[in-house]
This record gives sequence, structure tokens and C-alpha cells, in this order.
Amino acid sequence: MPDDQKRAADTASIRAEALNIALGIISEAAKQADTAEPEITLKEALSRHVDNLKRSKRPSARNVTALVKKTFGNLKGAEVYGLPSDLKVHALTPAMLEDLAIARSKEGYAPQTIAHELIAIRAAVNYVAALGFRFPSRMVTRGSHSPWRIPAVRQKTRYLSSDEWQRLYAFLSPERPLTFTSRSGNTVRVPDTPELYRSRQDIQDLFVVLTMTGGRWSEVATLTWDRVDAPNFKTIRIYGRKTHSERMVPVSALVTDVLKRRFDTATAKLVFPGKSGGDARSQHARTKIIVAMDECGFNDPDTVAMHGRATVHSLRHTCASWLIQAGAGIAEVQDMLGHRSLDMTLRYAHLSKGATAIKMARMLDAVVPLKATQGPEQSS
Repeated sequence: MPDDQKRAADTASIRAEALNIALGIISEAAKQADTAEPEITLKEALSRHVDNLKRSKRPSARNVTALVKKTFGNLKGAEVYGLPSDLKVHALTPAMLEDLAIARSKEGYAPQTIAHELIAIRAAVNYVAALGFRFPSRMVTRGSHSPWRIPAVRQKTRYLSSDEWQRLYAFLSPERPLTFTSRSGNTVRVPDTPELYRSRQDIQDLFVVLTMTGGRWSEVATLTWDRVDAPNFKTIRIYGRKTHSERMVPVSALVTDVLKRRFDTATAKLVFPGKSGGDARSQHARTKIIVAMDECGFNDPDTVAMHGRATVHSLRHTCASWLIQAGAGIAEVQDMLGHRSLDMTLRYAHLSKGATAIKMARMLDAVVPLKATQGPEQSS
């Protein structure tokens, strides 16, 4: 065979082989494209997760729905940190959830509430991963060292002493002058206005009712007048959004005074209406109470290390703690606070030891009074 023909044949053979290789690469790429996991945003994943909970008629569907709005910074009436709404599930990182947890802590949310939000996100990712969507593989790892593992919340049960509560009550008083330091270093008093006075009075009233009823923030902030025993103001009916049940709560004299005053000037169905006509569940009111706690020194590093951080939820703990210390039974406190299980109330059980000891000592004194051990009086 002439050299030219041989070279042409070799060239054709090389081209054919290259073409086969290229076709193989294209075929393999096509197969991978057909089997590639589709992408989905975290927002869509959470929406699918909520829909699944609703189809299963799970009570947690309502709570997760509210968490979804907060996760992306869309909580009505509040400025909260949010993840990007177009964030892809597979692009989610542990650092993003850490940033979310840190932001929530700064916003005043309790560790348990933060954990619930992170758990909802992880559950949504697990759900769409099972459906075949692309996900960060390490997120569904069950190992104890997974960076996605939600740590157990070991929060100290922080409650206020009577002296702390009185100090905070005075700090929140609308009568207390408000001042700030100007750029020149002078102390300037904030002008009093009717609107500012009402706003400060609302916050103090919320503080009182939260403590004296042991209600959750969402329960007190959404309280309506049809659940208040007006005009007697002896009880209120609180609907537990968390437990989906109603409980009757006795009203103390301090709460009675608050409700009577507000009832006389009420123009809305809500006991604590917000500025826009909605309920008072605004970040403004919550933040004002937390800032007041900080200003009163309740959250300095040494106090937090010893007793835990004071938050709005600490007022609920305060109510339970005071009741236990005054001699109320565990079951009675469980009913008043609307705890789903007795275990939730038992966290306060150690506080009953002092009252129980006094009660038992009085019982023994009744059986064997002091005078019975002193013998007959000596005649002079």
C-alpha cells in the first residue's frame, strides 16, 4: 500500500476512534443528566414539608408555618433576620444555621425556640432529600459528630426574684423620665407625648400580665376581650396556641387593675392592640422588655453564668416559681401554665422544698406543741 494511502487510512481510523470516544462521553453525560438530582430552594422545601404535615393532620403544621415566615425574615410586625428566599437546599451550610441561631439569640428568642426553628429546617431538608432532590449530603448524616446535629438545649430556668421584678416594673413605668446623651455629652430629656406615654404603658401592662398569668408571649399578646371576665375581671381564658387547648387562669389584683383601666378605654377587640391594628406581637415590645432587663443588670456576664439569661419567657418561669415557693402544688401550676406534661412543671419542684419544710415543721408542732415538753409550771 502506498504511503499516502496508508497515512489516509490511519487518519480515518484515528478519527473514527475519536468520534466513538466523543459519542461515549456525550452518551454518558446524557445519562447523568437524566439521572441528576433536581435542585430546590429551601423555601420550597419548607413549603413542601408544611404541606406534608397538613396532609398528615399533624398539630405541628401551624407552628412550622409560622417558623417558615420567620426563617426568611417575613414575620409580620417585626424586623427579624432571615435567610435568602432563593437559597438552594444543596447550598445550605452549617455556618448559615449558626448565623441564624446567633441572630435569633440577639433578637431575644429562647434557646428552645431557636432549636425548634433549626429542627424544622433540618426536617424539611430530610423530607425533600427523600423525594430525590439535591441536598448537602452531610446534613442528613446521623453521626454524633455531624455539623448539622441540633445540640440538646440545656437552658437554666431563669426567673426573677421579687426585688428584681419590682426594679424592672419601676424601670418600665411610663412616669420615669427618658433621657439620652447628646453628642456634646449633655443629658437630654425625651419630650413627653401622649403617644409615647401610651406606648410605654402598654409595655408595662404587658410585663405585668405576662408575669401574673404565666402566659406565653403569643398567648398574652393575642388576648381578646371576649376571653376576659369583664366587668368582674376575676379570670381570663387563655388559648394555648402551642397546645391547642384553652385554660382558665385566675387574675391577681394587679392584673385586675390593668384590665379595668384598659377596658375603660378599649377601642379594639384585642386587649393589647398593635399600632397597625393587629395584635401586640411586635419585636418592638419584646425588645423593650429585654433591653430593660439588660439595663437593670439582669444579663451581666456573671449573672448569666450563674442563673441563665433573662428573657421575656423568664416571666413565665417567674410566675411558676413564685407559685411553687408560695405553696402551690405541682399539678396546680401545671394546669395554670398549660403544660402538656407534668415533666415540664417538675423543673420548679426543687423550689417547693423551703415551703414544704415550713409546712411539715408546723404539722409536727401541731402534734407535739412546745408547751407539752416543758412540764408543769413551778409554783413560786
